[in-house]
Amino acid sequence: IFYTISNNDIWFGNGTGSFMDFANEIRGDLFGDLEPHNEYVRSFVENGLIGLSVFAFYIISFTVILISRITKLKNKLDKNVFFVLSLLFIALSFASLSDHILRSTPLQWVLMAMLGGAFSISKKSSKEIEKLFANKPEITHQ
Repeated sequence: IFYTISNNDIWFGNGTGSFMDFANEIRGDLFGDLEPHNEYVRSFVENGLIGLSVFAFYIISFTVILISRITKLKNKLDKNVFFVLSLLFIALSFASLSDHILRSTPLQWVLMAMLGGAFSISKKSSKEIEKLFANKPEITHQ
């Protein structure tokens, strides 16, 4: 972090994929693994404040979308699915403070496939429920 700030790369960083090169320059192989084990630090060093802001915006906006979907859904099963997926996404976002989880390609594929499937199913089930009730006459009690 200090290297990025001291070289006036604070806005745009040092370039994507450059963290390990700079870590190797600064400390060498003496302490082993050169990975930052923190996605937010990596994002800042490689992409600067602008890249970190975009990354944080992605995390926050996706979390807001998931939580707002929970409040809008009427089907209890759909709500439970989105609740679990929201907790998973939030947990992975916090775990990114100590490991490079969100950049793990297989994990991203699985997470995004589950979220895409959940969005698709909830959209379909909402439309089916609306269709069921649209054709039924209202019941009036006398």
